[in-house]
Parts: sequence; structure tokens; C-alpha cells
Amino acid sequence: MPLYGANGLIVVEATNQTLTDRSAAFGPPPPDEGDHGGEPLLSRLVVPGKLDPTNWQGCRPVPADLLPTSLAGDWSGRHANGTANYPWIALVERGECSFVQKVRAMQTSGAVAVVVGDPLYDALITMYSPGDASDITIPSVFLTRTHYHELRTIHGVLPPPVLVRLVRGDLYALPLADVILITFLSPGIMLLFVYGLYRVRRYRRRLRDLAPVGVVANLPAKTYYVTKRLPNEPDDCAICLDDFLDEDELRVLPCRHQFHSKCVDIWLTTRKRCCPICKRDICTVLQPTELSPLLAQSGPMAGELETGGRASPMAVRPPTRSRGESTLSQSPRTTASAPHTLNLRQPLVSPMASPDAVVNVGGGRLRHYSQDSDSIISRLSQDDPPSPGRTTGS
Repeated sequence: MPLYGANGLIVVEATNQTLTDRSAAFGPPPPDEGDHGGEPLLSRLVVPGKLDPTNWQGCRPVPADLLPTSLAGDWSGRHANGTANYPWIALVERGECSFVQKVRAMQTSGAVAVVVGDPLYDALITMYSPGDASDITIPSVFLTRTHYHELRTIHGVLPPPVLVRLVRGDLYALPLADVILITFLSPGIMLLFVYGLYRVRRYRRRLRDLAPVGVVANLPAKTYYVTKRLPNEPDDCAICLDDFLDEDELRVLPCRHQFHSKCVDIWLTTRKRCCPICKRDICTVLQPTELSPLLAQSGPMAGELETGGRASPMAVRPPTRSRGESTLSQSPRTTASAPHTLNLRQPLVSPMASPDAVVNVGGGRLRHYSQDSDSIISRLSQDDPPSPGRTTGS
């Protein structure tokens, strides 16, 4: 796997293994394929530490009598002129001396290139010279710890000679086909990413619009019976449009609308957490106002809605107004007379009055405010004369 910042390769000819390296800042870079008469830098790999155990770092020149005499020669013997007759590449270890000193020592020994390996760290660095390095005429490259030990293992396992090839070039230069492919694929990948993000946000927003299962399960429910149905109660489900049958389980929402439990539960947990009819949010608790003080708490369903219990079929009942005649109960200080009919269209409350009389309306007690109960009764007698056949006291 190529490392970030690598600008060259070391290829082992016998196994075709490829190791990444970085060229030094001094000396010439490794030749490209095509240089040197069309041949790459292909040479025998030599480890000075194996020739001299005290020279693993390559800080001293390698004695000529320790170098191989030919490509197939052994590690002993000396050429007639005291130098090896085949080019070789030195593999040395980082440490003990500067990089330029290592390269200069190996150049003096007759190496055509130097490979410096890091024994401790797995990071590529650029080798610099602290002084003048104009005398360096051979290329040098740097290897990480992993690749250095791998190359040393290959050198120790394979039979000699181990041939390696140094290749220069930008490892991250892409072919034209790859550039075209990336150019066309990048917008598609970006669109897929944006679409996925949109779907995730839409899903999270949809979850906020759904009612929690626990809240739906705590809504009051009742068993429906046709014989106990009130005149103003619906007889069908507004979701599935099926009629309510005996022993159907109905779910009663806080707005007093009722549906089949299986229908409204699915609606609340998968569609909306609002009533399908009035759109009231079942997860919102309405606070009492001046217009409706404590009506939600005093109704017949108050206890059932708060405790989450099951309501009886007669529990959900909207308030109704009695349309019959209302009788007036006179104050004790008034004279007895025939009963009068109360005209509900007449205003009975005076803003400047004090409580003096009580009126029975529809079986309930409603306190009236007037300055004089007798004047109220007299006015009622004039506004609503008795029917034929009824006599009043004089």
C-alpha cells in the first residue's frame, strides 16, 4: 500500500514485491525507465552489515575484498583491480551518522545507489544534507521500518543474487481513464450523500410527527354496545368507515372522538399524532382558560383521561341544553301565585345586581342577580302572559 509522500518504488525482481520510498533532497534522483540506454536502475542488493557486523549503519566504506566479484559470485574473493565488477545497491540502517555521510561512504565503496531504512518508525522522511553535498553522484532513497525489515527478510531468504529495481515517479498520478471515471462518479456520489442526508432528516422529522406507542396505549378505551349508544354518538369509524358492532373496542381521544382501536392506533403511530377529524394533537395537554375554566377536568371523562383507564359506553357525552320549560322558584317574601314560564330569551343577569333569588333551570340551580325579586317576577308575568285556561292570583 503506497504511503503518503512516497515518490518512488523498489521492486524485487524475483518476487515482484513493491516497496514505496522517498528520494533524498541531495544527489540525483533514481532514473526513470528509459534512462541509461532504456534500462532502469537494476542492481544487486548488498547489506553492508552482513559483510561487516559493525557496519549496519553504513557509516564506513565497505572493504573491497568483501564485495562480490560478479553477479553470480560469492561473498569472498577480490577482483583483480580491487573493485566489484557488477553494480550493487547498498541497504543500510538509519542512525549513528548523517544521511549524507552514509551515502558518501557507500559511493566510495562503489555502490550505484543507497537505500536507508528506519529501524524504529513507520513514517517517511526526506533526507537532507547539513552541508555541501555536491560531490554526491548516486541516488539515495528512504524506507519506513516495515518496508526496511521486509526488504532485509527478502534478502536473507532468497538465494543470491537478490536483484532490485529503483523506479522514480509520482505514485499518485492517475491515468486518464481514472480521471474521467472519477470526474463522472464524483457528482453521483455527492448526490447520493445529499439524498441520504435528506432521507435521514426526513425520517427524524417524521418521528417527531408520530405519537409514542406508550402514549397511545394509555389512551382510554371502551367496549361498544349498540343498545347503549347515545343519540349523538357516531355509529361508524371515520378511518375505516365500518359501522361499530357489539363488543368492538373503541379508542377515545382527548377530543372525545372515538374510533376503532386498531385503526386509530396505526394512524397515530405511523401517520400523524393528531385526531383524524379535528386535528387535535393527542400529546398536547390543553390548559384551562377563562372561556373554558376547568371544563376538561370536570367532565365525565376527566378521570378516565387522566388515569388512562377504560371508559364506559355512557362516559363520553357532550353537554346538552334542556329545551323544556323552566319554573321559577319565588323568594320566601313573595306572594304565592300560579307558576310562570321562564323565557330563556330574556337576559337574567344584571351587571349591577346583588343575589336575591334562585331560579331552577332544567333541574339545576342558577342564582339570579337583581335588585328586587318581585320586580323580576312582575316583568316575567308581563313579558310572558299566562296561557288560556290558567288563572293568576290578584
